[in-house]
Amino acid sequence: MVKDSQELLLLLKSLRLFAGLDDAQIELVAAVAEVVELVEGQSLSLPPDRDYPFYLIKEGKVRQIRQLSNGKIELRSLKRDDFFGAEILLVGGRRNYRIEALQKTTLLMIESAQFALLLRGIPTLRNNVREQLLLNRLLRRKIFNFLGEDESVYLIVRQHPAFLFVSLIRPIIIAWFGVLIFVFSTLIGASSLRLVVGWIALGFGIAAALWALWVVLDWLNDYYIITDRRVVNLNRIILLYESRREAPLTAVKSEEVKTSFLGRMLGFGDVITYAFMGQVVFRGIADPRAVREIIEGLRKLTALSLMEADRQTMESLIRRKIDPPPEPPPSPPETVPIQRRRARRLQQAVPFRLRFRQLFQTYKDEGGVITYRKHILILVKKTWIPGLFIAFILAASIYVFIQNTIGDWTYPPFLILSLMTFTILIPFTVWWLYQYVDWSNDIYQITDEKIIDSEKKPLGTEITKSAPLENILSLDYELIGFWGRLFNLGNVIINTGTDKLTWMTITDPGRAQREIFNRMFEQRRRKQLNDARNEWDQVSDWLAAYHRQAEDLRRTQNQPPI
Repeated sequence: MVKDSQELLLLLKSLRLFAGLDDAQIELVAAVAEVVELVEGQSLSLPPDRDYPFYLIKEGKVRQIRQLSNGKIELRSLKRDDFFGAEILLVGGRRNYRIEALQKTTLLMIESAQFALLLRGIPTLRNNVREQLLLNRLLRRKIFNFLGEDESVYLIVRQHPAFLFVSLIRPIIIAWFGVLIFVFSTLIGASSLRLVVGWIALGFGIAAALWALWVVLDWLNDYYIITDRRVVNLNRIILLYESRREAPLTAVKSEEVKTSFLGRMLGFGDVITYAFMGQVVFRGIADPRAVREIIEGLRKLTALSLMEADRQTMESLIRRKIDPPPEPPPSPPETVPIQRRRARRLQQAVPFRLRFRQLFQTYKDEGGVITYRKHILILVKKTWIPGLFIAFILAASIYVFIQNTIGDWTYPPFLILSLMTFTILIPFTVWWLYQYVDWSNDIYQITDEKIIDSEKKPLGTEITKSAPLENILSLDYELIGFWGRLFNLGNVIINTGTDKLTWMTITDPGRAQREIFNRMFEQRRRKQLNDARNEWDQVSDWLAAYHRQAEDLRRTQNQPPI
């Protein structure tokens, strides 16, 4: 709860929307701002007959419930630094919706008319609001499906337009050749030759236009992203390739800005983020120093949050050592009726349909172990030839059997036909099964401690590689080619320093990269907490011993002399 104006000023300075405002401007905002607090499940009271006030979320999470014109209901989750309200002012039209708190939430409220005065009087605030609206519009396109639901995006940038211009030079040259050829065609006397040369010029023009369109779309498709959890380099080549390289903020060690002479003139440069698993480079972005400051600020904020969590854990541990809570009474052993045990056994029985689906499952998360197989298209590629032969033999046998039944074809007899079909099917079935077992034996696993790359040939060699999670230095994934983009098929490249593990042609390599990252930092955080807990245990033992000795000494001093 905000108790005084000084605390409100500190609250405003911590919000992203007011970044870049000086103290005088912050005080102007504080003079018209109010703090609204909601408990979980509480709805926000909004005026029904006028534009809603402007609301900015300081802490917590709310749900925006809106009835669309087609009768559908739109649900949006809003979290820290998101804002809503003042739609007539910001987007030019009133919208009706309800706001419901999903957890305890603190909101900053400014009346719409007063917020309009602030926007007119503070250009920096106006720019911040405009940038945030553009960012929200981009996020609603759902092209960043790898972001977590509670992950806040602070910045999305592309390369500087100068790089787009450089990439357009070649199609411009091709278009210029087309213009020259067209001019040359006007000087030709023969009509048939002039027509041919004109068509060639048109071909150059169409090729240049398509090339330029592809270059522009490709430039629009590459993003550099900063969230409250990580920095991301998302590189996409339309219909051909997709790669994402990222580093969690907890793993970032330092940032660096590199600029060339031309970059300093035009205002672009590279931001290099150094993490313990490698580098994430934002190449050729505008205002690189401001971007570096954002990364540095978020990195420090993340470190402070971890330190605060560690401090609270340490205080709780010391409190339990000095003043241990009473032990709970032992609970009686659970007695399970026979009928309930039988029901549990029945529930554990796996239906045939589920077992059949597991035969071709390419992803499984079971018992804390995530298992990937190669994409199902790889199985199709391995088995389509024997599968085609099997289908042809079965179709031919069914055709002969039908002809034999209706009397049009009386040879061979049914028994001989069955034996012939069975004999011919054996080698192709064995071939198909061999390819299936070969596909199913190639597995990639993620555990709490390591990653595993296992390849096993049926009746042949088995090669298993593994690497501890703490040894991973860099982690990339790639979608290669049109089919890779179409079916979300690609590779995950894991560099451990002494070796490189490649998970080949798996389903959704982006998810695999994300899950390895999550396990890496869960393991790293777990190790840090274990080391810290050992230190805290030692310190808390010393403090507990100190308090016991002090209490004993106090009791001794308070005893009356005999």
